[in-house]
Amino acid sequence: MILLAIDTSANLCAAALYDCDSHSVIAEKSEDIGRGHAERLMGLLAELLDEAGLAYRDLNQIAVTSGPGSFTGIRVGLATARGLALGLGLKVIGINVLEAIAFQHNSAPNDTPIVVALDAKRREVFLQIFSPSSEQLSKPLAVPIEQIGKIIPKQPIRIAGSASNVVAEQISRLANPPEIEICSNQNTASIADIANLAARLKPDANRPVPLYLRSADAKPQNNFALKRAAS
Repeated sequence: MILLAIDTSANLCAAALYDCDSHSVIAEKSEDIGRGHAERLMGLLAELLDEAGLAYRDLNQIAVTSGPGSFTGIRVGLATARGLALGLGLKVIGINVLEAIAFQHNSAPNDTPIVVALDAKRREVFLQIFSPSSEQLSKPLAVPIEQIGKIIPKQPIRIAGSASNVVAEQISRLANPPEIEICSNQNTASIADIANLAARLKPDANRPVPLYLRSADAKPQNNFALKRAAS
């Protein structure tokens, strides 16, 4: 069974073709484009399929990162995945980026919980805590930086994600800070790990629903709206 994984949740425009039977990556492409996912994604997918010698009709399943991350990037990825799935008659798996990062760093034996934290701007972080086996120990949250210390477990932890240093700094201010290990400062998991995680999840339990955690930064300017002309 061949799975197509898509990630446009952050600065990367990435996709991978994954063989779920052998648990191996067939082909992958990842470009750090910052913005412009809508203009680049379909071309990147065409190049990926061509490189693998496959066509859309060869796909059996699609996975896409559903957030948290860039509001626009998430929408582009979800819309593309849903559109392809509708045309091909396939199911789509939604991937929590925080869970994917935890999964990436829990591949090796470890008995320490992992805190995944991404920079959410506005002096907030997107944060979620996972067990050593990637089980969710908390819900994904948008947390003000000043409140991080109230949420972190009072035990040795690992930290991963683009806000790792911010979390470590807040923990260091606690009266009795736990031991910490920073695993990475990435703002998303590798597309190979996203595909690997997706291959292990059930589509019906992981629907492609956007995980924004808060509203978009852009707001409609109602005061400048033009009156509709009379018909």
